[in-house]
Amino acid sequence: MAKVIILYQTKESIYGQHFQSKEWIEYSLSIKIKDSGKQPVQVEMTFVPPHPFAIDMPEKRLVKAEDLSGAFTKIVRFFRSWGFEVK
Repeated sequence: MAKVIILYQTKESIYGQHFQSKEWIEYSLSIKIKDSGKQPVQVEMTFVPPHPFAIDMPEKRLVKAEDLSGAFTKIVRFFRSWGFEVK
């Protein structure tokens, strides 16, 4: 079996604001793009405390996608499911 090569790797941050309470959250992202596989883009999300007042956000989340656009779409859907808008 061939070894998977990481073509690109970076660390970023993404912020969200709650629709009603206007509270802010932050996730630290580790983005990896591999050279092969069905879903070569992998984004590991880690929550940066403090938690919002009434919402207990998940500490970690793994997003896999075919491309960066698909990964970002999944992240936006995740934020909206918790009532946040990506800023």
